[in-house]
Amino acid sequence: MRLLVGFITILSVTAIAVTPLYFASAQPETSPARTLPGSVHRGDTFNVTVNFTSPDDNFSAPVITDYAPGGWTVGVKKAWCSPAPRDVKNTNSATTNKVEILWDTGPYPQGTNFTARYKVTVPDDASRGNNAFSGTLYFHYDPEHPLKTVTKPIGGDKGVYVPSPEISFSPGSISFTAFKGGGSPADREFEIWTSGDETLNWTLNCSASWLGVNSTGGSSTGEHDVIAVSANITGMPVGDYSATINITAPAVGNSPQVVPVALHISLPGGGGGGGGGGGGDSTVVAGDANENGEVKGDDVVTVMNIILGVAEFTPGADCNKDGVVNALDITAIKRIIEGLD
Repeated sequence: MRLLVGFITILSVTAIAVTPLYFASAQPETSPARTLPGSVHRGDTFNVTVNFTSPDDNFSAPVITDYAPGGWTVGVKKAWCSPAPRDVKNTNSATTNKVEILWDTGPYPQGTNFTARYKVTVPDDASRGNNAFSGTLYFHYDPEHPLKTVTKPIGGDKGVYVPSPEISFSPGSISFTAFKGGGSPADREFEIWTSGDETLNWTLNCSASWLGVNSTGGSSTGEHDVIAVSANITGMPVGDYSATINITAPAVGNSPQVVPVALHISLPGGGGGGGGGGGGDSTVVAGDANENGEVKGDDVVTVMNIILGVAEFTPGADCNKDGVVNALDITAIKRIIEGLD
């Protein structure tokens, strides 16, 4: 008789894994629920927890089987679970990433709380976006039909999100001003960074030969990469020019991004160079950046805005007549205001 009971116990546990599952009538609720972090990053290792409760005094032979996303690595130890399970197993292959946790046959009294806990490591090439988990709780609860089992899908959290890096940059546009025959304007700067802590691998290219950058590629894990932008006006006639700096990054949702760049080249003294001369007062007041006929503190503000690329070039902004609007012109305007020039 003792031998027969042992055989039935072994057969019952084996049936959990290898026989089709049948639902007994009026099956009790167990509500297994999985808890996951909201988002993870490539290379992270995190805990997964599944909780459930014995719904009936006849609850026996519970088995948790849970699957991580493809390519993710799972690991489990008995000490991480409670009550102490009889056996734990993890399987990692190119197609299967599975954890199995088997408790003793039981039965367990109604209200017994179970916790299955295991670890998952995110691969460096994990898919961006949501990554799904799926699993099931198998158990017996009908002592009159020991080979019948119940299966419950694991509820709670269904997946974790692997965020994409995003291209961020500032300022949103760049402008240069220069005089025909003068030197090329001073370099401008803009910054590239990623909005999150994922690594952003970026590349730059310019749409015009006169436009240049001091770096065509790099990476950011949150720090701001400063890029020097130059405009070479050698041989260029008077006029207005436009171009773009194009920012691209692989596997990034908001790639590509475009930075508009404007270049204004004028004749010394403010002439436009188009058509015949004539018409209007061509006198330029050095330091009168806002062209209101006088040099005051608001001209300093106008020059600063021109340098930042948020105001149009005016000939009077080039107060020191060196063909470039920069901080030296602010100093020159201040000297005029203070009566030093």
